[in-house]
Amino acid sequence: MSPDVWTFRKLIEGQAMASKKQIKLIRALAAHHFYDDDDYHDWLFDQFGKKSTKELTGHEAHEAIQLLSFRKAPLRVDGGRHYSGSGRAGDGRHFLTQAQANKIGALEYALGWSGNPFRLIGFIKKQTGKNKTVEMLSRSEASKVIIGLEKLLEEERIGDYNHK
Repeated sequence: MSPDVWTFRKLIEGQAMASKKQIKLIRALAAHHFYDDDDYHDWLFDQFGKKSTKELTGHEAHEAIQLLSFRKAPLRVDGGRHYSGSGRAGDGRHFLTQAQANKIGALEYALGWSGNPFRLIGFIKKQTGKNKTVEMLSRSEASKVIIGLEKLLEEERIGDYNHK
């Protein structure tokens, strides 16, 4: 059987390998959704039973592109400010946890506010009614701030999508 017939038969059966363009697009999308290659490769194996993008068929690559295109990207802290959360009780209240502090830093970065610390402080005042820094927030205040920042980010993403 000639190579062209074999390629055509594999294409019809959905077994032709992913194209270079598909592989490039998958890797670009994966860079926005996974913290590192290990997370991406774990996801790839869970979804398709493959260890590498190059092992995907054209059909699987198309499916991976669809899954990654509509997947919500995790928030990253790379480049954002790092805040500390003690999670301990003090002055009759509980301070925010480190996870809450990390989430606020990631949301601040995702919104593009990292270059202007007063933007977040102003947002905190709007959400809590108090002039506070991130480290001064109680757990409940931090939750209010996180919910507000998430809503703001979602509105921004929807606005970006509608303008495309």
